[in-house]
Amino acid sequence: ATFDFNLLLHAYFKCPDVRRCQVTGLNGVTFLDRTRMTEGPPGAPPHVPAYQEMREVVTLNEMTERVYMHTPPEHIVTNVVSGRKMRIQKYNFPDTVIWNPWEQRAKEMQDFGDDEHPNMICVNGGHVG
Repeated sequence: ATFDFNLLLHAYFKCPDVRRCQVTGLNGVTFLDRTRMTEGPPGAPPHVPAYQEMREVVTLNEMTERVYMHTPPEHIVTNVVSGRKMRIQKYNFPDTVIWNPWEQRAKEMQDFGDDEHPNMICVNGGHVG
């Protein structure tokens, strides 16, 4: 029997200031913005709006939960771990998720410190689109 599944490899990267991090390799890619979901009709799943990324480098300045679909196998993340660049490579994972709960959502999460969001960025490879 066949079945559908999703897979996401969660990677939390420490950074001095998430607002200064930059992620490359996403320009022109379609993404789902899960922070802007709206209710669907009764019994239907919520609607998740899709957008096209127009920036050369992606930066975060608010709660972010984006599923970038059909992304390249490599991203460069700058200003992580002592201000360095980090190369992220993924194989056989077509999607990339960028996530940070920001202040309000961090306070609502039991397993996340209220003041941890400024010092982390998630750039995750997966199959979620």
